[in-house]
Amino acid sequence: MSQATTSSLRQAGISVPKQMAFSSVFMNEVFLLSPSLSTSIRDRLNRVIMAGSGRVIGDASRHNAPIIVKAHGDTDDSQSPSHPSHAPHRIVSSHWVFKSHQANRLIDPSAHLVLRPLPCAIPLPGFAPLRICVSQYSGARRDYILCLCGALGALRTEKLDRRITHLVCSWAHGDKYELATRWGDVAVVTEEWLHACVRANGIVPPGPYHPPR
Repeated sequence: MSQATTSSLRQAGISVPKQMAFSSVFMNEVFLLSPSLSTSIRDRLNRVIMAGSGRVIGDASRHNAPIIVKAHGDTDDSQSPSHPSHAPHRIVSSHWVFKSHQANRLIDPSAHLVLRPLPCAIPLPGFAPLRICVSQYSGARRDYILCLCGALGALRTEKLDRRITHLVCSWAHGDKYELATRWGDVAVVTEEWLHACVRANGIVPPGPYHPPR
């Protein structure tokens, strides 16, 4: 995998370890990869699924309840099993596969918006110029927020500097919050602003999503 491809995957919130960890997290699971996924993502998914003891198939109609992996922004249901003999299928994003493999367990896809295909344009209109810093969130939730920012096309950064356009934080306090508000040109919002942008298929005003005190 090229350095440019690796950098692109990391910016989208997809970890690229030098050595693949093998496990049984996907044992007895079959996966169908949507054509909407990029070649680099498909290659990465194949490696991760096999490392987790799963299997990638090419035809959903011959298998009961495959896990269908779609790209963010893919709302085409033509590959979803429709025969009445099939159990309800599962549709997830590539982030779900990578995060489940990383956690060594099947994560509930409803745990966060980014674990299922985002129902909006990708990159989200207006997001490419954004530089977003995330503060006050921790653990898996922070990780998911960073993944969401990257999936929508924004540049994620740990450092709050004068190039930052948005600070995502949970409360109206703290050093980064105080600095961002003092600068005056940084939009300070909660995670819900990102969700609202997805629902609106574009950037929404930050005002209603200012963090509470």
